Amino acid sequence: MIIHHSARESEIMQLKIGRASLQELNAGEIINELVRGEYDLLKITIPTEIPDLYIRLEELGIPYFIVGIINHYRYDCVHHKVTEYYHENLIFEPFDSETQKEQLRQFARDIFRESPGSYFDNPHLKNLVTREMYLQSFEEYVLSFDQKTDPHKLTYFVKHEGRYVGFLSLTNKDRESDAAYAGVIPDRRGTGYYLDMIRFIHNWGHEVGLKWGHGYVQLQNTVVQRFYHRTDMMIFDHHFSIHINSFLSRGKENQKTFEFSVASKEGIADHVLRIAGDECKGYHLKNLSVCSIKNPVGEERYTMRLTKPVTEEKKILAVAKIYSAAQELLEVHYCEMIKF
Repeated sequence: MIIHHSARESEIMQLKIGRASLQELNAGEIINELVRGEYDLLKITIPTEIPDLYIRLEELGIPYFIVGIINHYRYDCVHHKVTEYYHENLIFEPFDSETQKEQLRQFARDIFRESPGSYFDNPHLKNLVTREMYLQSFEEYVLSFDQKTDPHKLTYFVKHEGRYVGFLSLTNKDRESDAAYAGVIPDRRGTGYYLDMIRFIHNWGHEVGLKWGHGYVQLQNTVVQRFYHRTDMMIFDHHFSIHINSFLSRGKENQKTFEFSVASKEGIADHVLRIAGDECKGYHLKNLSVCSIKNPVGEERYTMRLTKPVTEEKKILAVAKIYSAAQELLEVHYCEMIKF
């Protein structure tokens, strides 16, 4: 397993964010990479058909949230029959990053301004991440689809009757393509342009010799799925979109350090809860999760470093890292506290 550090997204969101597309979930591997990279958030996609997925997620001992289900559609480019567009004289103009960067940035913001965004479905993040942060991160992602900097990423502006009405972003690699984003400006929605964009992607894929094209859409987005079905796209598989809220970096500048001795491992949690309670006065424990990294066999003296990466009026998430006398990280305790 390899976690990709989403550096620009991390900078904007003020969280260290990793991403991974998985076929299996190995709790030990995820924990090791989270600790090594000190990630605050890991965003993963993983097939829905793994029968014991929830058990494996619980084995992490880290708060997680399933923020959505993604339907994966696929279409056959080889046998596709080129389709005429609904609008005549429609132009698909390649994006020129030297002259059109700000225009694409504004289109991304205007078209997807009301997009829900998975951050706001995550209860630990919905008050940490602002709408402006989300839009800025989305703009940067869209701007990365620039063939001048990455030959496998393309963006086209859609132009009709002298006016730009939308844009689409896609990939082209190993004879397959992902349709990343397609959007129509607000005052031209519902007039057939989105359907023409899908037809362009299919026609283009056939003309450049692709085998398969792919589209991904949230389960609840029935509008886009109706377009997919109208253009003979078929569901190929389904994935969960999951956030793992590890919070291993956020709040380190304000962390507090404590030392204590216990006779057995079982006594560690008692000290964590006592200290967390003292540091979060007026709150009581709602939930405790423990991520085990290394077995503290034979240890008696421990160091605890406490951060509070989520601090709100009615709830606090306190994160307690437990170190051995040799300063090896042994456990991370996640204490979800709510106000009396």
